[in-house]
Amino acid sequence: MFTTTPEWGWTAEELAQSAYFLATSFTHPARRRDQPGRLMAWWALDRAAHEGVEWVRRGTFVERLMTHYRDAQGWELVHTPRRKNRTAYLMARRAEALPELTAVIKDSGTPAE
Repeated sequence: MFTTTPEWGWTAEELAQSAYFLATSFTHPARRRDQPGRLMAWWALDRAAHEGVEWVRRGTFVERLMTHYRDAQGWELVHTPRRKNRTAYLMARRAEALPELTAVIKDSGTPAE
């Protein structure tokens, strides 16, 4: 997760907003059932909300991932600029507190059992 939005592909108004940025993540097929990418995105949304950050944005060059993020995870497709001869899919969600995450994520200071 980055604490600033990349300058390319976003408007000046969007760049002036507080946001975290997630790059594409890929999950090994053996771990797909655990959905670690979704968990990381939820963590970023929750953390941003608790820190007063307005948005979480993400980008991918993979159309199939964009469709998954949009349809299964609630991300809004905002821009589709061309970058390095490929279409970039730039997405966003408003930060939101997700208190149910405490049942899944443990404090990193707590030893694993």
